[in-house]
Amino acid sequence: MTDLAHNLAHNLTSLRKQRQLSQAQLATLAGIPRSTITHMESGAGNPSLSNLARVASALKLTIEDLLARPRNEIRLLSKDQVPSREKADGMIKLIRLLTDPPKDLRYDRLEMAGSAVLKSRPHARGTVEYLHVVRGQLQVTVGGSDYPVASGEVLTFPADQPHVYRNPKSLTVVAISLVLPRPFD
Repeated sequence: MTDLAHNLAHNLTSLRKQRQLSQAQLATLAGIPRSTITHMESGAGNPSLSNLARVASALKLTIEDLLARPRNEIRLLSKDQVPSREKADGMIKLIRLLTDPPKDLRYDRLEMAGSAVLKSRPHARGTVEYLHVVRGQLQVTVGGSDYPVASGEVLTFPADQPHVYRNPKSLTVVAISLVLPRPFD
């Protein structure tokens, strides 16, 4: 079995089971015969590009996600290995909490020093953001309206429009942001 066939077999089986779909249900969603799913999951055969695209679309993934090297089931990253980046001359730190997320899904820890401002471009149409303030208070501007979000509160908003996060205080704010590209079925 080639590496790509192995990757496809492992990823497709794992993803289908995570979504609690039978092979027949996935085949129906993808508009292909169940036997094609069976062949893909066994590593047999040579699926067409069209069939790969149909399966990926049915699972709301890319073909690359299906063919990628399988992710480890358990993985511990040291603090230094967790992806992060700084903005606004170090006043803002974004820490990626999902190191191998599906396309456009984001789950980040946001740390903002006093008076820091973070402007975010609109995400894809239909995207929703869930912002949970863990410590401090943020002011979020969405659609021209301001929303103060205090420690322990969660603000849910359509993230497919420009939005701005402001720390109005002098103390560092910590928040968790979950960005979903579209509602998961």
